[in-house]
This record gives sequence, C-alpha cells and structure tokens, in this order.
Amino acid sequence: MRSLLLLTVLAVGCSSTGSPADLAVKDLAVGDLSPDPANLLGLWQEPGSGYIWRFTDDGKQALGATSATLDSDPLTAGTWLLRGDTLLLDNTVGLCAAPPANQVGTYQVTLSADLLRFTRVADSCPERSTIDGESWTRPVPDGGM
Repeated sequence: MRSLLLLTVLAVGCSSTGSPADLAVKDLAVGDLSPDPANLLGLWQEPGSGYIWRFTDDGKQALGATSATLDSDPLTAGTWLLRGDTLLLDNTVGLCAAPPANQVGTYQVTLSADLLRFTRVADSCPERSTIDGESWTRPVPDGGM
C-alpha cells in the first residue's frame, strides 16, 4: 500500500500540473482506509432511540436501553475486535448469547469520530442483525444541541 501511495505522490509531484491541493486529494484517494480503532471507543447512540452502545479499550462492549443500564442491566454485552474495516461482536450476556451459534456477528463498518455505520457480513442473531444498514452517532449530552 505504501508503495502505491509513494508512486502516486511521485507521479503527482513530478507532473507540471500537480499542485499541493491535487497532492492532498490523491493521498486521500489511495491512503489506508481502514478505520482507526480509537474512533470506535466510547458511547454510540442509535438514532431515533435511546439505545446506547459502549466500546471500551479493553475489548469489551455493552448495549443498554440507556447509558444508565450499561453496567447494571445491559441488553447484551461481550467483546469486540476490529480487523481492518471488519468488526466482530461476541455477545456472552443477554441478547445473542444463546445458542452459541448466535454469539458472534461480523459487520463491515464505516467509522469516523462521530459516525458508525454497520453492514452485515454474517450474523445469525436476529436481534443484533437489526443494526444492518444503520448509522449510529455520538450521543448528545443532556441539554446539548
């Protein structure tokens, strides 16, 4: 990937029409598009509902009806792993924890600091599969706009 990026930079940089703005656009077009796992950490909210999903840096995840229920009464909880743009969700508590075949769901994700979009790759859990095609956002603090 770096070789391709270097070739593109050299080709644009050596051309008589390559401006710094052109170079920046070319870098974005061929750069590594894998999501930054740090962007996944924290709280996410399903638009139109109060559901909150928390991803922590120790690889744990929990989904609650509200942020107040994430620790005391989560709808589901388990672990997560992000490999490139593929997110693996392994639920060991609550929804999708049984039968064992339902525990792991695999999703392709589009991820930025404030948007998380899911595309199902494989998931036999009907409750979790409802996130297919959804875009989750960062929750707005109480009183925020």
